Amino acid sequence: MEDTREDDRILRSARRPIAHLALGPKGDRYLFRQRRERVQQQRRARAAEASRAFVSEVATSTTMATSAQQSSQTSSSGVVGSTVAQTQSQSTGIMANQPLVMTPEEVAIQRAADREAQLQQALGEIKAEKERMLRRRARMQGRQADVSELEKMDPTEMEDDVRTIRYGLYEFVVMPFGLRNAPGTFQHAMNWIFHDYLDKFVIVYLDDILIFSKTVEEHVAHLDKVLSLLRQHKFKINGEKCEFGRTRVLYLGHEISAEGLRPDDAKVASIRDWPRPQSVTEMRSFLGMTGYYRNFVKNYSIVAAPLTDLTRLDTPWEWTDRYEAAFRHLKHALTHHEVLKLPNPNKPFVVTTDANQYGIGTVLTQQEGKKMRPVDYMSKTMPSQKLAKSTYEKELYAIYKALTHWRHYLLGRFFYVRTDHQTLKWMRTQHVLSDTLKRWIEVI
Repeated sequence: MEDTREDDRILRSARRPIAHLALGPKGDRYLFRQRRERVQQQRRARAAEASRAFVSEVATSTTMATSAQQSSQTSSSGVVGSTVAQTQSQSTGIMANQPLVMTPEEVAIQRAADREAQLQQALGEIKAEKERMLRRRARMQGRQADVSELEKMDPTEMEDDVRTIRYGLYEFVVMPFGLRNAPGTFQHAMNWIFHDYLDKFVIVYLDDILIFSKTVEEHVAHLDKVLSLLRQHKFKINGEKCEFGRTRVLYLGHEISAEGLRPDDAKVASIRDWPRPQSVTEMRSFLGMTGYYRNFVKNYSIVAAPLTDLTRLDTPWEWTDRYEAAFRHLKHALTHHEVLKLPNPNKPFVVTTDANQYGIGTVLTQQEGKKMRPVDYMSKTMPSQKLAKSTYEKELYAIYKALTHWRHYLLGRFFYVRTDHQTLKWMRTQHVLSDTLKRWIEVI
């Protein structure tokens, strides 16, 4: 008996969150019943106190009415020589000092109104308490479901991506939509799975996997390895979107074959049939489409410079012959593009650069037979702060931008640099150089 009383004392003195964690759903129900009984007792005590106060107030008003009647009778049987003004002043003084006298009918009406107000207040409190009970019951049922689910789970089988939330422990089964880091997370997973085979016979961009091989037997082995890794990590593929054993494949808007790399014919046709832009928004859409294939166009930035200037906020929209010529020139350059050579890491690269007052143009090439084939084109408009620089600095700037742009091809490999500015041969022999030129020369 003493132990039970001690437990009850601990439960009454413990804080609510600690009791929830220690007792579980049954303890929650016990504490809820105790709290409901205390609230009902307090409500009954307040109702009894209000009733007693109301009865006392009615008795007081009745006594005061009786005393007022007696005083009025006494004043009427007193001195007869009182004037009308004195009688009025006496009655006024009595009304100012004494409370308002209510008839029995008015007392009954006031009593009914007070009871109605008390009834409405009690009904409101009962409704609010019922809503609180329903919400509390829903929370208790949710917690009980979470506990039963956790009891069935094996802690040894929980993955690292288990998340603790308000209603229990959950983990993602598939990649959810709406998360800003979902593409990065998925790409990281792909890179981790195919880490040992990337750029050897596998290229992965999000959910697009490209497998390349030299022979059919080698391709079958590579394909089996990729599918085994996907099966091992519980990834599924859509067979309707897959192509196997092809010598020509479309990948990220490009057509890849033994001949080289070229844009998708459907995209080229779309650019060829593109109507003349009628607003800045349409011009930006056109430049966005052509900019994706800028590595196929020699001096793309210089050719598209007039159209780019037309999209600036400080330039009014006015279509002239200059913009029409640039628009047609850009469409012609993309529809009559060159087929880029696929880079061969076993052969040396050749970087050719050139610069003028409008911009820089560079090309990365490799030897194939008796001629040089382009691997990639890169161009850039000349920044405004470099327009007044010397030709020497502009040509050096072109080499610097080319080497930093293609560093993933050139770093750690032997390559050639070709330029038409002969004075760059002695750039390392100069004793006085600016900080910018020193930084460029260190990179070169």
